Amino acid sequence: MSDRRLRWLSRGKVISQEGAARSLDTALLSCLDQLADLVVRTPVEELAWSHVVELVRQALTSDLVRLWTYRSEEGLRLLAQSGETTELPRGATRPAPLGFENLPPRMLVTGSLAGTSWEAVLSHEDETEFWREKIAQVLVLPLHVGGRVVGRLDVGRRLAQAFAEPDRARAVLLAGLLGALIGQLVGRPEPAALERAALLLRDALATATSAREVTVRLLEAVRWRSRAETMLLVGWTREERAELVASVGAPGVQPDPAAFASARVTAMLREVLLQGRVQAWREGTEVGLLFPTGVSSVLALPLPEQVETTRGLILAAWRASDAEGEEEARALLAFLAADFVTLLVLIEGESRLSGLRARTQWLEEVVGALVAQGHPAAVARAVWHLLAERFAVSAVGLVLRQNAELTWLWVVAGKSQLARQEGARESPLAPHLLEGRVTRVPAEQWEEWRSVLPQGVRPATGVVAPLPHGEGAVVVLSEGMLKPEIEGWLACLAEAIGAHVRELSQRLDESVVEERQERALVDTLATEERERRELVEVIHDRVLQGLASSLYRIEFTLRRAEQQAIEQTVLELEQVRDLLADQIAVLRDTIFRIRPASLDHLGLVAALRDYLSQLERTRGIEVEFLGELRERPAPEIEERLYRVVQIVIEQARLPAGIRRLAIRLRQRQDGTILLVIADDGRWSGQEDWERLPGIALAEEWVRLSGGTIQATGIADGGTTVAMTMPIPRS
Repeated sequence: MSDRRLRWLSRGKVISQEGAARSLDTALLSCLDQLADLVVRTPVEELAWSHVVELVRQALTSDLVRLWTYRSEEGLRLLAQSGETTELPRGATRPAPLGFENLPPRMLVTGSLAGTSWEAVLSHEDETEFWREKIAQVLVLPLHVGGRVVGRLDVGRRLAQAFAEPDRARAVLLAGLLGALIGQLVGRPEPAALERAALLLRDALATATSAREVTVRLLEAVRWRSRAETMLLVGWTREERAELVASVGAPGVQPDPAAFASARVTAMLREVLLQGRVQAWREGTEVGLLFPTGVSSVLALPLPEQVETTRGLILAAWRASDAEGEEEARALLAFLAADFVTLLVLIEGESRLSGLRARTQWLEEVVGALVAQGHPAAVARAVWHLLAERFAVSAVGLVLRQNAELTWLWVVAGKSQLARQEGARESPLAPHLLEGRVTRVPAEQWEEWRSVLPQGVRPATGVVAPLPHGEGAVVVLSEGMLKPEIEGWLACLAEAIGAHVRELSQRLDESVVEERQERALVDTLATEERERRELVEVIHDRVLQGLASSLYRIEFTLRRAEQQAIEQTVLELEQVRDLLADQIAVLRDTIFRIRPASLDHLGLVAALRDYLSQLERTRGIEVEFLGELRERPAPEIEERLYRVVQIVIEQARLPAGIRRLAIRLRQRQDGTILLVIADDGRWSGQEDWERLPGIALAEEWVRLSGGTIQATGIADGGTTVAMTMPIPRS
């Protein structure tokens, strides 16, 4: 049984063929674990290279991976490839780019295929093949062993998503492992130190579950081989200060963590980084600033600056001078320094991931409590309060998708606005739902969003965070510039809300129905009261007053009939007759407005024609009507359509100052009635439209009949109201 197997068993683990299971908290993906395990278990001559490159493709989240060997006498030879690509024949060869064999170890070239110079690492034929495979982003690493090039790793993505710092860090880590393997395959001699360093890295990867654990195991292995008392990995932050990342060794020789905050230690470590070479400190000032009494010599090795945002150094300490140990440490760390940089990057990623997960868990608890207690609008208000002070947002919108419609819940200045709906296909949000990631909306696109934006908000910037599976989104608007950190917050919020999206949609459906019914009930009561008031005014102020005046004039005429000429009596009676005719006309108009007789006897088309003629006569409006139905609908359908037209015109459009009115009425082949009302009146927006008296009642009548109603503004002025009403078949 190998030493490595013993180590696994001693830690209570069993190695499966698929590799050890990884926690989701780690930045070291399970595919890296499987790769390391595969390398340990299988001799290089028996390795399934297709499996190796597939694990590399998973580790780097890519669409294409090709692994090449390199010999100066034959150039590059394809060893294996992975991905949905045009298969090149295994063993295909091609000349290496000019100067390829002189590339330095751990060199990495990445960028867009169209905007990066690839002369040193890719040939024209390589680039042509990438174009043919529709690759947008490329990462290329020459593979080394013993300072000599032995191969090349090509990685490509079709999406224009750049290889981020964690991707590049994993690639550098893989390059060291693959270089050592291919070096054995092509027969390049390996220096003893490099071989030992590769074995240490391989074992650390295979027996650890996180980047921090790999770092500790690698430090411990180097410390044991160099007989050092302690070894430290020190990170150098962007704020130009040092912080202890990992340490191994006897507790009695560990430095005081507070010492790294002192100005003298900071200056001493900065000097090492500036000089860029190993420094040996002997017992004296430098050693005493960091280590307790008993340490006589320290090696300070700066890590190479291969990642712009990550720097650091390694410190190794001995109680007594040990020249052989120091030499071994120098040799091993020279080959492992780049790997320690990679591990620093991954440790930072694990820390961010841990903080992100804690924030996500907190948001999930908050959102879960809100969903359990209240309406989706309460969730939208909570999101606004959460982000308003931290990021100075102007408005927050929670959008929920329900079949073919999107429902917008806007919160502006902490106040919820009326929910509004729009078609999912026509919405400016549709491309963002399909994209499935947090994106910023450019300023030039806001005009396209005008129909769904809350009134009074003029955004300068905005961010869209889609919910999982396109079920909706969280939209944030600001009249200033939003900080980049908001994207991480919105990603967490979208994930937390997405876990409850079905419950939210169900609550929204219930609340929309309740709100619509409440508004319709209020409109019904208000409409009935208004009609009663108008009826009383007509009967009392006009008809009764006219009848009373007529009665008085009849009595007056009767009393004077014997005292005046018959012609005068006839003239007075004719005046009374005209007055009575006026009262009858007023009563007829009033009865017609309540319910025209033509609606029952002749149908909807005739009733609308009579109504519009009366409107043209009494209001002076230019009216155009075109209507024809192939069959008369049921009486209740005719009544509702007539009533809706009356409400829309009298309560919504006449107050807008219309002068021209056009109505189109027709019937589809399936029997559905289409009715469009267009006028030249002003359009004040969807929110004002929904607040107009009678509109909620009209919309509820249409919905109860299974139809739809939609009001929109016309570009050159005016308003259009379109309705559909299905005709039930017997």
